[in-house]
Parts: sequence; structure tokens; C-alpha cells
Amino acid sequence: MTDRTHPVARDPRPLPGEDEMLQIESVVARLVARFPTVPPLDIDLAVRTAEKRFADATIRAFVPLLIEKAVRRTLGDSSREPGTEPG
Repeated sequence: MTDRTHPVARDPRPLPGEDEMLQIESVVARLVARFPTVPPLDIDLAVRTAEKRFADATIRAFVPLLIEKAVRRTLGDSSREPGTEPG
């Protein structure tokens, strides 16, 4: 018999997909900072569009990184100072 008066503690580890969602939100934040002249809603849309391209990926570990690289390529990395190496 279980005691139903105490709520079940939630596992502190992120749920599958929850960690990826947090990483993608971080990607949006980094891109907004990197491209200050691009409206944040446009960046968010670009990230969500790129995210759809990876919807069927079975290995999810690098999806946020791939999304970030795709959007940076799409937006053009004009935030670099002239004469500096791409990052």
C-alpha cells in the first residue's frame, strides 16, 4: 500500500526534449546578441524554420549546434569586425 498524502518527487533531470528546448532558447538568445540589427522575431522564426529541418534526426545531441550554424549562415555573420576570423 502506498501513502498518497505525499506528492511524488519529480526527477531533477530534464525530460527528454526539455534539455534540447532549453538549448535552442539559448541559441536564440546568442543569435539575438550576435545580430543586433535583426529583429528578434525574425531570428526566432529562422531558428524555428531550421529546427524543422532536423525534426526527424535520430541523434539529437548536436541539433542545437546545427541549428545555430544554419541560422548564422542564413543571416550572414556581419557582426564580425573587419579582419577578424569567423567564429
